[in-house]
Amino acid sequence: MSAELRRAHARYGTLKDAARRKASLDLRERFGLNLRIARWDRGAEIAWRRWTGRLVEWDRPQIFRRYGEPKSFDMAMWSVDDRLVGLALATMTPEAVTVPREAGLGGPGGERKLCSGRGRR
Repeated sequence: MSAELRRAHARYGTLKDAARRKASLDLRERFGLNLRIARWDRGAEIAWRRWTGRLVEWDRPQIFRRYGEPKSFDMAMWSVDDRLVGLALATMTPEAVTVPREAGLGGPGGERKLCSGRGRR
């Protein structure tokens, strides 16, 4: 990877981290949801694998190859007690944000479900 490409990746990574922090703050202030939005990293992947009764099985490396940087925006949503409560991957164009991959905790019993917002703008 060239030095210029490494710098671009680092810059996009910094901007995405700032967007995740802003999203966490907005969720807290506007909706009272105390979630920490972070990268969909190895720690999130390990927590995801520990979920029982997953409705989908994802191959993270394949997903990230298909929806490569910088057009994708990955998110792992963590509760205040540091439990993974959701994963999502969004792709962006000037016209829309599409969420081709998402899953999360369901209702109060913690059942897993595919999120109902799929396909909405």
